[in-house]
Amino acid sequence: IQGQIHHRIGSLLPFEDTQNKFLQIYFMGNMEVQLDRRLEINAGMKRAILQDLQCLLHEHHALVRLFKSALERMPSDDYKVVIKADKRPSGTHERTFNAPTVDEVAILIVGEQLEKRDIVLTRRDTGQLQQISETHRSYDTLQYPLMFWQGEDGYYFNIKMKNPLNGEYQYHNLFHLFVKDTDLK
Repeated sequence: IQGQIHHRIGSLLPFEDTQNKFLQIYFMGNMEVQLDRRLEINAGMKRAILQDLQCLLHEHHALVRLFKSALERMPSDDYKVVIKADKRPSGTHERTFNAPTVDEVAILIVGEQLEKRDIVLTRRDTGQLQQISETHRSYDTLQYPLMFWQGEDGYYFNIKMKNPLNGEYQYHNLFHLFVKDTDLK
């Protein structure tokens, strides 16, 4: 779209007469029901390993917690979940009350029609979905939840290369190591 590669997240809830899949599984009943559904989809998986991964993501992945909280608080069936692209970067202290020096604010808006956002999940009965740009800081954690199991930000354009306090390079913020399966053989 306009020269950008985009990623479609999909609905938080399944369409009528379809079973939960992908992100939708997080919103099914209890953990056992979710685990059973994942095992239906991935029959070759070991239950214990899948259960450990599921618990890890439920407990530590920031976006899983955000989506679940948003869905539980929805006042009606007609809503939108919106995540503003220039949210507070991960790794910064959540209780910093200093006046902002740049426009970085996280926001969750229910039922408001505002300017376009980078991630918008719409209710399944509307059928319209907005895309997330691959340059969005949350793209990597949504696409690769096991690699970014805490929901931390991936690469983004304004990533700081140096720590402003001590001047040291923050190499861990600049890249992630990816191992190909051919390297393991």
